[in-house]
Amino acid sequence: SFGSNLETSGEIWENIFAVIVSILGLVLFLYLIGNLQTYLQFITTKSEETRQKIRAKDPEIRSYLSNHNLSKDKERFIIKHLRRTITDGKEPDVENLLSLLEENEDHEQSTSEVSKENKDLERQKSEVNDKQRNQE
Repeated sequence: SFGSNLETSGEIWENIFAVIVSILGLVLFLYLIGNLQTYLQFITTKSEETRQKIRAKDPEIRSYLSNHNLSKDKERFIIKHLRRTITDGKEPDVENLLSLLEENEDHEQSTSEVSKENKDLERQKSEVNDKQRNQE
C-alpha cells in the first residue's frame, strides 16, 4: 500500500469483508447527505411559502391600518402578530385586527396592575422593616 509499511492481507475473505464495510459506509454516508438535502429543501420551501403569504396579506393589512389611523407602535405590534400567525401556519383574521389591540391592552393593564400591587407590597414590607429597626 502507498505511504505505509502495512502489508495487505492474503486472505480473500478478509479483503471481501473490508470492501463490503467500505461500500456500506459510503452508502450510509450518501443516505445521510440525501436526507440532509431533503430537509433543507423542505425548510426552504416552507419559508418561501410563508414569505409569499405575508406578501399577499401585506397590502390588505397596510390599507386596514392606514384607514384606522393607528400609532406606529400599534401597527408594528399588529404586523408582528400577523407574521407570527402566518409563520405558525394559521390563517390571520385581517378583519378583526383591532381585537388584537384590545387583547394586548387588557394584558398590559393586568400586568401593570399586578406590578402596582407588587410595588405596594414591597413598600409595605419596607415600612414594617423600618418600624422594627426603629423599635430596636
